[in-house]
Amino acid sequence: MKNIELKLSFLILALLGLTFSSCMHAVMMGSHDSHEGMESTTVTKEVSSGDYTLAVTIPPMETNKDVSISVSLRSKSSIPDSGIVHYMITKSSMDGASTSHKHGTKEDSEEFKPIHQTISIINGTTSFAHKPTSTGQFTLSVETTVDSVVLSTELNFMVHEKKGHGMMGMGADWDYPILGVLAMGAMMITMWAVRGGF
Repeated sequence: MKNIELKLSFLILALLGLTFSSCMHAVMMGSHDSHEGMESTTVTKEVSSGDYTLAVTIPPMETNKDVSISVSLRSKSSIPDSGIVHYMITKSSMDGASTSHKHGTKEDSEEFKPIHQTISIINGTTSFAHKPTSTGQFTLSVETTVDSVVLSTELNFMVHEKKGHGMMGMGADWDYPILGVLAMGAMMITMWAVRGGF
């Protein structure tokens, strides 16, 4: 009888070990996918005309997260105390192929509406807040006029979705509790096998 119980305990322990290894693999893959999904870089572009240089900086973007896009104006001599900057954010035409497989999703059903605003630039610097609500590739167009000199530029940027990848799609917050339960179960079975059963 004890031999049967011992074999059964070893079998259960082996199954738990296999499950534990699979879960660890899922956690590692989820972490890797999350890192890749969030991969984004700061986009900076400058354009010069005459004595003036317009620079725009876009930080990494994630959905539903406020960011500040900065615009600066430099000059070889002097710059006006104030000015006007026009900017527009549109869905990039290059994003069509990447979003075609998302047909039917919430993001696909909600068409992105272009954003067109006019802001003031004071002493050569300004910034504006942007909170993206959908993923994909977008284009930011910025234009200003200084002493009859027109400065305009376009920047393409990506918006990623921030997700918590976990085992069985339960989210990253569930990973450690599940692994803890599995480890505790393995320890209890090991103790039971060593003591010869309850």
